[in-house]
Amino acid sequence: MRISGPGRSQLGAKRSTLNEVWLKELRGEDQEPGSITINPDELPASWTADQILREHGRDPEEYIVYKESATRWGDPEKPFFRLRLDYHPKKSLLLPPDPSDWTPPPKPKRRKLKENEARKVAIVSDHHCPLEDRQLHSCFLQWLEDEKPDEGVILGDLLDFSSISRHRRGKRKAPATPNECLRSALHVLRDYRHASPDTFWTILPGNHDDRLEHQQIDNTPGLYGVAPGGGETLDGKEDLTPAQHLRRLLYLDDLGIDCIDEDYNRAKLLLGKKLTLRHGYLSGKNASQNMLAKVGHSTVQGHTHRLRMIYKTEHDEHDPEDPTVTRIGAEAGCMAQIADGLQYDDQPDWQQGFLVAHLWPNDDFTLTPIPYVPGRLLAPGRRYE
Repeated sequence: MRISGPGRSQLGAKRSTLNEVWLKELRGEDQEPGSITINPDELPASWTADQILREHGRDPEEYIVYKESATRWGDPEKPFFRLRLDYHPKKSLLLPPDPSDWTPPPKPKRRKLKENEARKVAIVSDHHCPLEDRQLHSCFLQWLEDEKPDEGVILGDLLDFSSISRHRRGKRKAPATPNECLRSALHVLRDYRHASPDTFWTILPGNHDDRLEHQQIDNTPGLYGVAPGGGETLDGKEDLTPAQHLRRLLYLDDLGIDCIDEDYNRAKLLLGKKLTLRHGYLSGKNASQNMLAKVGHSTVQGHTHRLRMIYKTEHDEHDPEDPTVTRIGAEAGCMAQIADGLQYDDQPDWQQGFLVAHLWPNDDFTLTPIPYVPGRLLAPGRRYE
C-alpha cells in the first residue's frame, strides 16, 4: 500500500521519498548496475567472481559480472594491485527464450482448394504478451484445432514491452521485462503452430513491438542493425537480419512463421485485391470509419482493441456494370486482458476476440467477428469454454 500522510515518517525520512523507494521496489527497479573494487591480496586464491558478488551482498542468480579489470601502480618491487568487477542485473539483459525443450512441427503444407472454395484466414491482434488472456488463448486453441484455417495473421502488438515504454507506467504492479515478454510470446506462437500445424502464420509489427528497435536507435544507434556473424551464416550465406529483430528473438524461421519487416505504421498485408490488413495508427471510436475514408478500400486493423465493423457504399453512375461498391472497415478486437486496461486505462471500452475472413478466388470476401466474453468464445453455431 502507499505511504500516506503529510510530513515525515517516524524514521525521519520524507514520505515522498519512501513512496518513491516503495514504487521502485514494486516495479523491480531496485536492482541497478554497479561495481566492486577490492585488493586481490585480500581474497582467497580460489574465489570466483560469483563468490565475490555474494560476499558483497549481490546474488549471482540476479547479477552477472560483465567486466573484470586489474590495476597495478607504485614501486615495481612492491606494487599495489586493485581489482574491479563491473556487474549488471540479469533481468535487464535481453536474452532470447530457450527453445531447446521443444521440437517445432513441420513447415505448413498448402491445402489444395476445391473449385470456388474460399480460403479461411484467422485474424488476431494485440496480445500484449505476457498480458495475453490465458482463458481466451485456451479457447482459441480449441477453435484452431477444429477449424484449421488456411492462414493466420497477427496484426501486431504481440508483445507489450511496457518496461521500455516512453509512456508513464502504472503503479499497481511491476512492468514485465523484455525477456518475460519474449518468453510469453514464444509460448503463444508455439501453441498456435501445434494446434493447427498447416496454418500459415504471418506477423505484422505493432507500435509496442517496435519499442525494442526504437530503444536501441535512441540509446545505442551505433549498434543498431548488428547481425550475427556480421550478416554471414555458418554455411556462407548472407543474412543481415539484426540480432534483436523479432524474427531471431522469437525463432520465427524455426516456427515456420513469416513476418513483415516494416515500421508498424506502414506495414500491411494484402489478402487478395480488395482487403488490406494492418496494425493501424488511428485510434478513437471512429478509427475504422476514418481509416476507411483515408485509404479508400476495405481494411482490417488492430491497435484499438475494439471488435467492430462498418460498411460504406459508394455509387458510380458512370460504371453501368458495377454502379455500387460496398467497402468494409473493421477492427479485430484484442487477445489481451482488459480488466486493468494494461495499466493505461480504467474500465476501457475494449472487446476481446478476433475476425475470420473467407476469401474466394475472384477476391470476394466476408468477415465474421468471433467475440469472447469471460470464459466463453462464441463462434457461429459453437461455443468454446
